[in-house]
Amino acid sequence: QPFRYARTCRDLPVEEAKARAAKGEPYSVRIKIPTEGNLTVHDLIHGDVTFDLTQFDDFVIVKTNGMPTYNFAVVVDDHLMRISHVLRAEEHLSNTPKQVLLYEACGFAVPKFGHMPMILAPDRSKLSKRHGATSVEEFREQGYLPEAIVNYLTLLGWAPGNEEEIFSLQDTVAQFELEKMSKKAAVYDTKKLTWMNGQYLSALPLEAVLPEAKIFFIKSGLVDEAWLEANKDYFARLVDVVRVRVKTLQEVVEAAEYFFKDVESYDEKGVGKHFKPEAAELLTVCINALEALETFDLASTEATYNKIAEEQGLSLGKVVHPTRLALTGRTVSPGLFDVMVLLGKETTLSRMRKAVQYIKALA
Repeated sequence: QPFRYARTCRDLPVEEAKARAAKGEPYSVRIKIPTEGNLTVHDLIHGDVTFDLTQFDDFVIVKTNGMPTYNFAVVVDDHLMRISHVLRAEEHLSNTPKQVLLYEACGFAVPKFGHMPMILAPDRSKLSKRHGATSVEEFREQGYLPEAIVNYLTLLGWAPGNEEEIFSLQDTVAQFELEKMSKKAAVYDTKKLTWMNGQYLSALPLEAVLPEAKIFFIKSGLVDEAWLEANKDYFARLVDVVRVRVKTLQEVVEAAEYFFKDVESYDEKGVGKHFKPEAAELLTVCINALEALETFDLASTEATYNKIAEEQGLSLGKVVHPTRLALTGRTVSPGLFDVMVLLGKETTLSRMRKAVQYIKALA
């Protein structure tokens, strides 16, 4: 028989072990292993891997408390679930010969095994909590999209064989081959994931991003369900404008705060660069021109600023930058004319007048 009963480290004849078990005495169960020879396992990723059987003892498969050990339990579980392929981390490769012996001893069909490369921290140590977010749930809470997470995780151990880095789950299914999986450990790099998330955030259809963005806006306290329901179109335009320049859903919220809150302060470096004394006069010219507009939209605001720049003998940027700082308090934002239209004419003029007073006070 491939199995034998044992009490501590002392072997017992099967019948004696059964008799003791009937009396309630604890016993463990071990598997008999050949005392010589090799066992070769074909790995779908690493190829043939050979193990020396003399390096294994007759390991326990049922403990004295009656509980099966991991290697025995997983073999029975996989057999009952009709598992055909076992794909797991390469650290489990050492368990494979023991499990193959158990499959054969039980008369079960042996599944195909593939051991994938480990994911390491940037310092090439084992990945742990101290390196930051390590679970899908944590990345989702930080504002990463499902599509980006799947794309990034796929690239950690596999590549389609070209320079392409952004591809959908459907593309992966069509191109995936186990033979192309890397045999080397992959390094966890959140910078790459963040870049990839930004690509998806700007490229995905807006209707796919809006439900994800709503969760973060509500959590921030800037809006509630009632506001979102009453301002569907405005919210859609807002997210569409803001998402292009950020990398995560959390950054979408942070980049949109000035649409919901008044500007209380201005970027310090921006003030030194764009709020010099002459900026007050330039902003006043802009205010008068915008105030005279009957239609306040992208075309009219942009045309107005182009005209002002030409009349003042300035580049368009020299007019845009102080206005952006006045409206957002920041030196970086979505397109200025998008910001103006989303804020509306009244708020735009109010914030520009406030900035003029601020510049004069500085002077």
